[in-house]
Amino acid sequence: MWKFLITAVLLAVVTAGAILAGQQMQAGPQATQMTEMSCSYRSGLAQVEACTTLIEGSADREDLDDETLATYYLNRANGHASIRDYDSALADYDEAIRYYPDEFLNYYNRARVFRLIGDYDAALEDHARAIAQDEEEPAAYTQRAQTLYLAKRYEESLPDIEKALEMEPDNAATLNSMAWTLVTLKRAEDALPYAERALENDNEEASGSLDTYAHILAELGRSDEAVDYFEKAARVGGNGYVRQIQNALIHHGLLDAIPTGVFDLATREAVRACAQSNCRLLIGIDVEMAEQ
Repeated sequence: MWKFLITAVLLAVVTAGAILAGQQMQAGPQATQMTEMSCSYRSGLAQVEACTTLIEGSADREDLDDETLATYYLNRANGHASIRDYDSALADYDEAIRYYPDEFLNYYNRARVFRLIGDYDAALEDHARAIAQDEEEPAAYTQRAQTLYLAKRYEESLPDIEKALEMEPDNAATLNSMAWTLVTLKRAEDALPYAERALENDNEEASGSLDTYAHILAELGRSDEAVDYFEKAARVGGNGYVRQIQNALIHHGLLDAIPTGVFDLATREAVRACAQSNCRLLIGIDVEMAEQ
């Protein structure tokens, strides 16, 4: 699984995991300011409906340029993506690109949707287009690294993480991504300093960083410390994170129970057994709480 912006093992930070919104446009004669704001800043069906109103009214607006219309399609695509209507999202991203092909966000967001549906080749093509539009945006590189990781092209993802760290050397999420990728490659000694910096920079308040550090400690044979950090990650990540590790423990044959999301004694002992044997709890296991 990927650890870019995981707090409760959920990708939620705009600059490295989430769909990005197009800028708010000023209301025209046929659109209210509220509709404009809903199209720009809402999500789900409310955003889709607001953007649809603006798109359908665009034919009657002489003041509307292609860039503004493209923004409506971009934001409606984001609304579709937020409710997992990926076919509609992709169709609207295509329209946004048709009207305004020079917009970074069109490719950045479409790449994320391609990744969500498992079309990594298409996602990588859009990552390249996004980077061509803005070579100085760190998130463009971390997102491509994430796609490469999910495609199990771990070594190939490292240069993009390094590039992002050159631009933002103290970004805890990116430091954690480097640590997670290196431990996936069984390079725990190399991963350790990145994980320590990630923990320092996020004040040990991100379950993803805590979890990565626990995996590294287990890989280094420091099992007791690893258990402590898995438990810290459980406290920060809550029920969602605990269910995730419980599913992984079941996968490894170390837990015979229904996932409850509670870090109980049985879960702790199973985590201990995993750490002692270095079962690599979440590495390569498809039990993530999906970024979707």
